[in-house]
Amino acid sequence: MKIGIVGASGLVGYNLFQFLSEKKENVLGTYCSTKKDGLVKLDLLTDDFSLFDKCTHVIIIAALANIDQCYLKKEEAYKINVERTVELIQRLGGKGIKSIFISSDQVFDGIKGYYKEDDLPNPVNYYGKFKLQVEEFLKNNLKNYLILRLSKIYSRNLQDNSMFAEILLKLQKKEKIKAAFNQIYNPTEVRKVCAGIHLSIKKDLDSVYHLADKQIMSRYDFARSIAEEFGLDEDLIEKVDFNRLPVLEKRALNSSLNIDKFAKISDLS
Repeated sequence: MKIGIVGASGLVGYNLFQFLSEKKENVLGTYCSTKKDGLVKLDLLTDDFSLFDKCTHVIIIAALANIDQCYLKKEEAYKINVERTVELIQRLGGKGIKSIFISSDQVFDGIKGYYKEDDLPNPVNYYGKFKLQVEEFLKNNLKNYLILRLSKIYSRNLQDNSMFAEILLKLQKKEKIKAAFNQIYNPTEVRKVCAGIHLSIKKDLDSVYHLADKQIMSRYDFARSIAEEFGLDEDLIEKVDFNRLPVLEKRALNSSLNIDKFAKISDLS
């Protein structure tokens, strides 16, 4: 077995590369602009995909993932997140290589929350729309594929610069934080995601699964949980309405995921 990771330099990608390496898996990881130890250069926009031809599985994480940037750079985001991603999937499928596509809770509209895998997607932003287009291509054109929808990912490693580090460091500096009470998701530690992806390969899962922590909370509650854990001043955290925050693009506000399907085959949750 040889596992490829497209986009292995980001938060999920590099942690996954390290996790699989620790598990003694034969893993090939790529980066585009952020070079990291052990990774191979690949520009999703311009390079061919022949380096994956000897893989058995390829995990597709690479994307223009910032929701506001997808809105500002729609054409570039479509080229990366949909067009070239689909071309990669087509090549992999033609060679009998399994595509594992990392999707998002943003394929839902965020109205009701606690979404199951078979709930009807209805994205409210371009990032979610592009993710859904790739999901639909996989469902309509391949039999052997896996879609893993993730929620909000964080790392307790401060060097990873995730939302955990952002909140903790600001509180330690006694800086005020605005945190939305109505932005609701499943905050999930990145190593749990890595373990879940590895397990999904070992169990040869297919179709669609939600991979996230079972705990659902708002960004406000998540910030307060960090303050409580580290004995920091919770009064620094201002409870705000997300709709009043200065963002350019809509979000699926209650994008929380039901993870029962994955939990049935795993003790990770």
